[in-house]
Amino acid sequence: MTLIHSLSPAAIRARELLEDPETTEVHFNGPAHWSVKTGGTLRVLDGHGFSDERELVAWCNRLLEESGCAERLDGMTPVVEFAFVGPEVSARVHIVTEPVAPHTVVTVAKQTTRRITMAELVASDTLSAEMEELIQLAVRGRLNVVVSGGTGAGKTTFMQAMLALCDPNERIGVIEEIPELRLSADHTVYLRSRAVPSSRRSVAPEVMLGALADWAIAVAEAGEQGRAEVSLPRLVEALGANLLAAQGSGRRSAVTLATLVRESLRMRFDRIVVGEVRGPEVVDLLGAMNSGFEGSSCTLHANSAMDTVAKIQLLAASHESHLQPSYVQGLIADAVDLIVYLAPPGLDQHRVGEILAVFPTHAGANVITHERLFRFDPKEGFVRTAPLPHQLVQRLKRGGVFVDAAGR
Repeated sequence: MTLIHSLSPAAIRARELLEDPETTEVHFNGPAHWSVKTGGTLRVLDGHGFSDERELVAWCNRLLEESGCAERLDGMTPVVEFAFVGPEVSARVHIVTEPVAPHTVVTVAKQTTRRITMAELVASDTLSAEMEELIQLAVRGRLNVVVSGGTGAGKTTFMQAMLALCDPNERIGVIEEIPELRLSADHTVYLRSRAVPSSRRSVAPEVMLGALADWAIAVAEAGEQGRAEVSLPRLVEALGANLLAAQGSGRRSAVTLATLVRESLRMRFDRIVVGEVRGPEVVDLLGAMNSGFEGSSCTLHANSAMDTVAKIQLLAASHESHLQPSYVQGLIADAVDLIVYLAPPGLDQHRVGEILAVFPTHAGANVITHERLFRFDPKEGFVRTAPLPHQLVQRLKRGGVFVDAAGR
């Protein structure tokens, strides 16, 4: 472990910014241009900066190592994304370097590791007490919920607060690409997808040095006249042969979110949670919601509650099975019960913009019907726009919760 006094002042300050619970974002746009977002305002930090690009890259690599990430910024891995967990914050760290960018760009999106409760969200005016009652009913009645919104809208925070309402005896499977959700339930199982790793990491350094030494000897023995012929071709041949050999012997397969959703069906979970659905895995999740894993949920990027439905259809279209649009609509109508849309934050104020009920027109119909139950109006505040539809009341009843259309 690197001792704190061996770090440069810039490295120490960068780490302090990373762990500061008061800031929501930190940006390093090259070595010298630092900025932070606090209270919804992004401001430049003057008088701070790494001495050069090399020091910034070294700091990034140290952070990657501490976070257990196998990748390194070494000229062949220009883009890295990983999770950082500090004493009071967790963060999604995204790094881009040459040749993708002219200099190293680090983007840190943070959230507090303290578990926010639904009651605290009501107190902070993120949603109304009546909305909270509906969310509690949805969790107890095992409705399937999609939490949507834009970047930084508070989807993960809301999801954690919602899942905290689950029975602590339930076994919950949390599936993510970058670990962000952390639940208090003892029986929670965390699964993380894995991209295809670079095969060059399985090439032993001594093998590569041996290849370079052989090439250098061949160049020296070739003399002045033969040097031009032996130098570059021999180097490419020696290095290429070792890389190909490593690809054949050390390659590991990718583990996608879709794979983990399918595997989770065999792991006896009561609920399945997928953090940030972004691809064809949405089809596997919808299938799970329709086959005994009621009470499951996911987060998804969308611009409105209705756009969430269109986004799910768009993601489903990328599935390898090339499903018919009508079939996908039927999956959505049967699987999704509620869409909670979080509006873009204003002045760091996160707020539920809409809650939409989703259900089929009638049993077996591949037609999506929706009813907006709540909305936020800048002048009126949170407004109840419709009672619970009969289909949702019946779904809650099936889950052991008996309510009327008013949710009582």
